[in-house]
Amino acid sequence: MFSFTWVPVQMATVMSFSANDPWNNGRSSLMTLSVYRMANVRYSSVYAAQSAKAMQTAASGTALKVNEVLGLRSSIDGRYHMLPISVARLWQKKVISTEDLPRILAKVEYSLATSDYFSWRFSPAMKVLGWIIAGLGLAMLGVAAFFYLTGPPANHTMRKMSAAEWLAEPQREDTVSLSGTVPIGRVVPIGQVEAPAGMDPIPYDASLGWYQAADGKRLMLMRNEMLEGGPRNIGFRGSVIPVAKLKLPPSALAQLSSRTPDLATRLIACPDWQWEDDPPGSWKMGLVSALVMFAMAGFMQALFVLRERRLTLQEIDFKRRFAMA
Repeated sequence: MFSFTWVPVQMATVMSFSANDPWNNGRSSLMTLSVYRMANVRYSSVYAAQSAKAMQTAASGTALKVNEVLGLRSSIDGRYHMLPISVARLWQKKVISTEDLPRILAKVEYSLATSDYFSWRFSPAMKVLGWIIAGLGLAMLGVAAFFYLTGPPANHTMRKMSAAEWLAEPQREDTVSLSGTVPIGRVVPIGQVEAPAGMDPIPYDASLGWYQAADGKRLMLMRNEMLEGGPRNIGFRGSVIPVAKLKLPPSALAQLSSRTPDLATRLIACPDWQWEDDPPGSWKMGLVSALVMFAMAGFMQALFVLRERRLTLQEIDFKRRFAMA
């Protein structure tokens, strides 16, 4: 059964030396400097067998693995004392002598946090993962740019606005979803009308009529069930397209125009009809995904930068406090 208990496993002995033991009243002791690895207690015996490489790594001054740490063990009481990463670096750089390790470690160890010893969250694999995420972010940005540049015309993309705003605007080809209602005037039943190519229409029995806008009366194709009880105010969600794209009965349009002299007949509003290329925000979704990935990658890289800065500042502080050259 898996355990959440982690223990330091001695991987290899780097060296032994004589020094005063600050944890035992300064008595002379044989100190052993070893490489330890934090391992799950269930699998500690597996790691204990991997010793030679760990010893060579520590002695050569190469950075230890993310779950490895140097530690001192005294022959007096057998207790081990882990070296924080900054102290281990100073020792590997020969800024701290081996004999001074116990004295310096005893003075600083109680002011350190667990993160000063181990760096699981800052492993090279995590750094590589950050760059992979950044690469995926660039890919998603490219996808967003593709959809944006190859997307449909602006008048095919749904706009959400109030009916009052829409009625106050100059009429143009458009696709809108209105909040509020539109006032309807005279209507002429015409049956079903074939939608132009490229649209995704919802079939319905229709009537041709007009609605009142700020600059005059405009054409609208209306569902007959919307007009039960006579013309009234109705909601609208659909497209405004040129009349020339529809096969309207000439007699119906002529009849309506003759009774409404100020009727604009170039464009017509068609409820429930939308362009098939009206996108569900593909480029926006790609852009948001790219930004999220960039933020994640930036956060991960920032962790490494801040971590390295913290270790550097610790090294400078230890040099100053213990008058090291």
